[in-house]
Amino acid sequence: MKDRNFQEAEKIFSRVLDIDPHSGSAYLGRLMINRRVSTIEELEYQTDPMSSESDYQHAIEYGEPKIKKTLRDYEKNIIVANRKKAVKFIQERLVDITISAKQMRDQILNEQNEINTLSGVMAERQKLVENDAKALASMQLARYIVLAVHLLLWAPSTMRYLINGDMLSVIINVVVLVLIWKFLIGKFIATFVQKIVGKVKGKVDDLTLAQAVTEINHAQQSITEKTNAIAYVQTEVGVLEQQMERLKNDREKIADRLSLVAHQNMAEEFGRIVG
Repeated sequence: MKDRNFQEAEKIFSRVLDIDPHSGSAYLGRLMINRRVSTIEELEYQTDPMSSESDYQHAIEYGEPKIKKTLRDYEKNIIVANRKKAVKFIQERLVDITISAKQMRDQILNEQNEINTLSGVMAERQKLVENDAKALASMQLARYIVLAVHLLLWAPSTMRYLINGDMLSVIINVVVLVLIWKFLIGKFIATFVQKIVGKVKGKVDDLTLAQAVTEINHAQQSITEKTNAIAYVQTEVGVLEQQMERLKNDREKIADRLSLVAHQNMAEEFGRIVG
């Protein structure tokens, strides 16, 4: 062991255990070999707990009282030191989780601000579309009014011919009325009146209207995506908050559990504990 010839030493300890399965010294020797130390004093400076190893357990069970006490003292010191590392590790994780939760809340706030901006844009564009629809309705009404005036102007003569029984004149009158509407009043006067009404009522050009509709659809899609993203992030924040609450409430218990594992395995064990 002093020469650190662990391979040969292990063979000797195995032969000793074949002769005496209750040799505490042989189990102690195998424990030292597993730890790659040549003196028992070096076990005091180990960083990983030994109590889970069978050689340690058998050395405690079959060893001399002085050796038992020494090993227990070493193990206690290792666990105490490991627990300090575990407490520090938990605190670091709490800080990491707190930072992550804050970043997620900031993300939610940013997404919500963007939703509010998109909602404002969509409301403006929707108002533009609604005003355009009202303007179209007013323009159509103006056309009907022009048509009604046109009909009223021709109604007296048409009624007079009708009363006198002059059907030919009625037919001619109606034909002329339709032709004048189709090629003059309806085509020029009514259209001109519609344009004036449309301008007064805020009618927008087709390109602007199409662009407004496109922006409304894009805003709706973006709002849906951002709303879904917020819901997902809120779920993740909830998970982090549960982890933080559990860590704060069970910090001592978790530190006790982590103190019994190797420092390099703390992250893995921590993941199993908190999920």
